[in-house]
Amino acid sequence: MALFAYLIFAAIPFGYRTILYTFGESFNEYATISLYARDALLVLLIIFGMKRLWSARKLKWNEGRHVWLSLILGTCALVSVFFANEKALALYNSLRLLMLIGSALVIAGLLREKVIKLEKICAVFAGGAVIQACIGLYQFLFQKSLGVWFLGESFLSSGIDDIAKVTVYGGKLIRAYGTFPHPNILSAFLVIGLVSFIYLWFVTPRKSLTKEIAISGGLFITTLGIVLTFSRAAWVVATAAFFFITIIMLSESRRREKTINLLAIMITVAFVFGFFFSPLIFERSSLSFFESSVNQRLLYNEIGLEIIEKNIWGVGIGNQVLYSINERTYENLGMPEKMWQPVHNIYLLIGAELGILGLIIFLRLIVDIIWRSKGKGSLLFIPTTMMLALLFFGIADHFLWTLEPGRLMFWLVTGIIMGAPLEEKLVLEEKAA
Repeated sequence: MALFAYLIFAAIPFGYRTILYTFGESFNEYATISLYARDALLVLLIIFGMKRLWSARKLKWNEGRHVWLSLILGTCALVSVFFANEKALALYNSLRLLMLIGSALVIAGLLREKVIKLEKICAVFAGGAVIQACIGLYQFLFQKSLGVWFLGESFLSSGIDDIAKVTVYGGKLIRAYGTFPHPNILSAFLVIGLVSFIYLWFVTPRKSLTKEIAISGGLFITTLGIVLTFSRAAWVVATAAFFFITIIMLSESRRREKTINLLAIMITVAFVFGFFFSPLIFERSSLSFFESSVNQRLLYNEIGLEIIEKNIWGVGIGNQVLYSINERTYENLGMPEKMWQPVHNIYLLIGAELGILGLIIFLRLIVDIIWRSKGKGSLLFIPTTMMLALLFFGIADHFLWTLEPGRLMFWLVTGIIMGAPLEEKLVLEEKAA
């Protein structure tokens, strides 16, 4: 059972799929029904996980509000099918959401019963981050894909217009993708990996020099990967998450020495990358309201607000793009077909698809989960930082709601926060002391 759970975490970056059906007159990523290779793992995890927890009488539906809020959110998605233009697409996305919610609840239950361990989950995240950072490094250095398409890697070439690139001195360079469909999703995964390495740093006994060296190397590689995604959101989130954790840890005398050592390592890493990549970083760091990416996001936000205003019950989960196409919203705003994408804000997007009630339930679920982790053990705020990081990404992007790697990442992290605070006072704390 534990193996299934760890494999699901390891499978997040690998998105090989078969497209079964596409809605609309032309192909649109956000109007497709797909079957992913890892779906079998998810189904097995849910079936055997539920069976194990049920047989052990550990499946408690009254364990907390988060269980019922999760199920109500899934119900809102099912109800939204009746308001959708493409009901089959809405039903498909509803079932996907229910499957992800089910996996989160199973992960939470397995964590509570200590079938799986938070430390091992972080080790899986950390290992995955190193692998993805190395793939991203190859893609950036050689400006092409590595060739692992069977793991879900996009075909990358400098001659392809739709590939995400960064402009430097008038030239364009391909950003690191890893095996994700976009650099922004890779950057979010690497931030989760970075936080995982920090967690492992603090739970590793002081005398484990070999492990500390390995973690230091992992921090270096993962940070390099974050730099090469050229995601400004990731740079901000990673920096904020690191200093947030550091400030809290410095206040604890028994962890102060380890915190200072970690701070020294990361400052050194920052200086190294600042020296070698300063032209790229400074060029990318400049942000203007006249920049196309900023204007586009503002337009998408306007679309989301307009849909919510006109459709308080939503237009159906997974249907926002098709709704906007049918209403000629994109055309009226002068947006070319390649910009016919979801609202780049998961909160507005959820409100547009599930209605105001669905958005309220989602926000209530998030607040409940984060609040429950408060004061349950001094190290547990670190995985909670993963959730906060993802929620920040959701302010300016949609992948946590629309793209399978992002959705899986979000709900598995949700499962961690649901389950981890209910562990006993954390044996890991004693281990690190």
